[in-house]
Amino acid sequence: MRSVILLILLGIVAPVMAQVADDFSDGDFTSNPAWSGDTDRFTVEPFGADFALQSNGLAQADTIALATPSAGARGEWRFLFQWNFNLSTSNGARIYLVANNADLKGTLQGYFLQLGTNNDDEVRLYVQDGASSDRTLFGSGTEGLLAGDNGTVELRVLRDDLGQWQVHVDGVPDIT
Repeated sequence: MRSVILLILLGIVAPVMAQVADDFSDGDFTSNPAWSGDTDRFTVEPFGADFALQSNGLAQADTIALATPSAGARGEWRFLFQWNFNLSTSNGARIYLVANNADLKGTLQGYFLQLGTNNDDEVRLYVQDGASSDRTLFGSGTEGLLAGDNGTVELRVLRDDLGQWQVHVDGVPDIT
């Protein structure tokens, strides 16, 4: 079984006040804040001295998703991403930062990070307008950052009031 561990250090943050923050220290993702979607496919697990959200998808082709509402479309998103398999476009992770629909498998408008790309092993930022295949590359980062069968990266994404995006990987600006 393949899994991804996602430690959300701080969710969407407006310049002054947090919109969504979940460190999963309560061992639960169904309340405070409430995450919805494929809740039976995720668990909260110890991760060092902290806790993390871990996917529990099937080893076969599987698409799983969780979402939590937020009023913010700008601010800062910070999280760790850990993987234990070779990431690719069809075997990676999409992390939606902003979406107008909680059903992340359906038609929506939003922005997401693609972690895992064929051959390039980079982080990519996409804008989606419609079905999941209706997406446009907004920016791509340094090749090789997600290489190998396992690893951990810290991601920090910023969006300002003008809609300008920045993606930092392990503290280094990667997409601007």
